[in-house]
Amino acid sequence: MGTPRRVNYHVEFGAGFSGINSPGAQVWWVGETAAVGGAAASDDNDGMSPQQAYATIQKGLDSAVAARGDVVAVLPGSYTITAPLTMTKSDVTLTGARVSGPQTRNPSVIICATDSIEMISVDAANVTVENLTLDHNTTTANIDLIDVGDATASPDCILRNLFFDMEGSATNTDGVNISTDTVSPRVLIEGCTFHDYDQDGIVIGAANDEAVIRNCRFYDEVTANVGQYAISTVSDGSLIEGCVIRTAGTAGVYANVALLLQTVNCNIWATAANTICILMAASATTSSSGCWLTAVAAGNLCDYTTDNTTPSADANISGIFAATPGASGFDDVTVGGS
Repeated sequence: MGTPRRVNYHVEFGAGFSGINSPGAQVWWVGETAAVGGAAASDDNDGMSPQQAYATIQKGLDSAVAARGDVVAVLPGSYTITAPLTMTKSDVTLTGARVSGPQTRNPSVIICATDSIEMISVDAANVTVENLTLDHNTTTANIDLIDVGDATASPDCILRNLFFDMEGSATNTDGVNISTDTVSPRVLIEGCTFHDYDQDGIVIGAANDEAVIRNCRFYDEVTANVGQYAISTVSDGSLIEGCVIRTAGTAGVYANVALLLQTVNCNIWATAANTICILMAASATTSSSGCWLTAVAAGNLCDYTTDNTTPSADANISGIFAATPGASGFDDVTVGGS
């Protein structure tokens, strides 16, 4: 029988922590306060144990070695950033040390209290960001909490079990922006919550194909800023699956020149009079099935901006409130809400 492994600080071992998934990788620890039996958190520590944790997340990211599966584990606490966290090394995971489930807040909280900065910039392949709460409440507009591939192509990025707390953010603030500047295909976003998104929850730029958005929750209109789209995509081959969307803006899902977009098993609630559940451009080709769509008017379930010229298909269960549509228009795709 082997010797039991002793850990003198309580941690929950997740993907890559034990080295099973990433043999030869190093875990770099970041702490707000001193761990039990350890030194005070400091960037002068070696960062290789909870008892020698770094004080800043960027120090952990800078210490990671590319392409070997290193993990930066953030212990519970609040971490205020005044510059974007930059992830420029491949195959690195940034995670909360306490693993959280989907659509839950994590006690490892990153706070952005400085105007005009992104919170996390991903510019490398095979990067994972998971099990964190991102608290954004600055007043400058046009900011992304996470920007994927802004400077360098970042394929196969994973964003998992993140809580985007955007209550108090300025207008035109996006949760995730998969940049049009570079090609970052096959991004996976799952188990995330977008709380009070003020522009778009997720933006998928052109050529960022085969993105998967799964089991996420979007909640709009907590404060005065009404969001525009929960999910907006112009890329090809995206899949939106099992998401719950409450929106009071323009639409829950917007397919703008997107090809082969699939929206499957989602619950979309359009709460305002002119809000549409699924909105499509004329050239988009989409398929929605197994979704529950609830809107104020029949024309606000699945709607095209202009007459559609390409094949699409919709087979959903729908409900209308504050209006009594005719049976023929109950689940018909419409043009401009007609």
